[in-house]
Amino acid sequence: MPYSRISTDYDKEADVLYINFKEDSRADDSKITDDDVIIRYKKGSIIGVTISNASKKRNLKN
Repeated sequence: MPYSRISTDYDKEADVLYINFKEDSRADDSKITDDDVIIRYKKGSIIGVTISNASKKRNLKN
């Protein structure tokens, strides 16, 4: 795995799951997918993922 530290945080009230691959998770760019997943970038590298409506996502299949 290319990341030595992965952290997660879940906001139950907002139903949002945050997954961070770097300690400093401030992004300089992001893209949103069709299924409400935000991919966060810093200097072109993925530094985290934000999943909206996380409790409603049962299977994350390719």
